[in-house]
Amino acid sequence: MSRLRRFNKGVLDKVHGNSNYDDDDGEIPIHPMDVEEQEEFIGNLELRNNASNNRTVQILSVAYVICCGVFLSLLVRVKKLGKDNGTSNSTHKRLFLFAINSIICSLITLRYEIIKDVSISRAVGVRVNNARINAVNCTLLLLISWEVVDKVEKATMQALFHVPLVLFVLSQVSKRWMNQLQMEISSLRGLKYKYKNV
Repeated sequence: MSRLRRFNKGVLDKVHGNSNYDDDDGEIPIHPMDVEEQEEFIGNLELRNNASNNRTVQILSVAYVICCGVFLSLLVRVKKLGKDNGTSNSTHKRLFLFAINSIICSLITLRYEIIKDVSISRAVGVRVNNARINAVNCTLLLLISWEVVDKVEKATMQALFHVPLVLFVLSQVSKRWMNQLQMEISSLRGLKYKYKNV
């Protein structure tokens, strides 16, 4: 019955030139919807949200992998320059290693929800989850910031070493935003109303 009513409403709206609801572009309908229409509309919202989240995670993942590759190539270049010049660039090497590990931690927490028990020995076990990975990442970022302020003079190098901090903040904000949007869409199911034909 609801499909026939929707079809009739669509025909009348096309005749009068004012379309309140078009299934193709996903606009919010102005007319009351019955339970089936509400369920279909919420399902469409969830599908679009999941597709948008997947696309965002894929784009950010590619950016993180590219940044990690750039830092890895810079680490190799610093090692070669240190061998050629006979001087030790241990601070830069250490900062590049910290930056690479920080970017990897940010990528892991962006893409995956991890809860895993790892046993080091029979008596000692460690639970690895996103909160602990974020704690390790924050420690790495603090170490990077501390050494950059203390030992790096060039402003461009200081900005370069703060890229992992920007990526960490970006991953946390986007992950929180995606989770909040998913919770809002899930809460729509509890707000469904009953609509009966008269």
